[in-house]
Amino acid sequence: ADSDEATIKLAKRLLEKQGYRVDSVSNGDDCLQSVQKKKYSVLLLSENLSRKDAPSIVRWIRKKEKSDGYRSKAQLLILVQRILSVDYHVYNDAEVDGFLPKPLEGSRLIPAIEKSVLEYQESMVMASKIEENPIPIKSEDIVATKSIPVKVMKPKPPRPEIALSIERPENSGCSDLMKT
Repeated sequence: ADSDEATIKLAKRLLEKQGYRVDSVSNGDDCLQSVQKKKYSVLLLSENLSRKDAPSIVRWIRKKEKSDGYRSKAQLLILVQRILSVDYHVYNDAEVDGFLPKPLEGSRLIPAIEKSVLEYQESMVMASKIEENPIPIKSEDIVATKSIPVKVMKPKPPRPEIALSIERPENSGCSDLMKT
């Protein structure tokens, strides 16, 4: 979801080339309508959508997932104008899974989407294992305690290996300094 048509077209083209099915909308209201109709594994939202802001959309999605008794949560990625000036605390309660800077680049988008899809699939596998073999709880195991708010950090999966090569142009002006 993004109000910039160029960003929508670019993201859609890049993701469809990779074999993903993509739905796109250009404002917050349409985004909410789409999420009500269909369950998505990954949502890519611009921080500055028209009609509804991204933080309220993200909070609404998480609330809906909880009320529906979700088995796993959609992966939520936010497109931001300036990655260093994002107001992260606005997104803390909504459990956003990541941020991507604009202008959108395929070299950042594709790995972020692949990682998000993998995390979503892993959460689905874990949810099905729990449903198949629920952990029995005995009444003597339950102890009354004082509730203390704790923020649970989910472990990050191992990162896939990424090959990176940097080539220096022949006429870079640094040939004297960087001889190999």
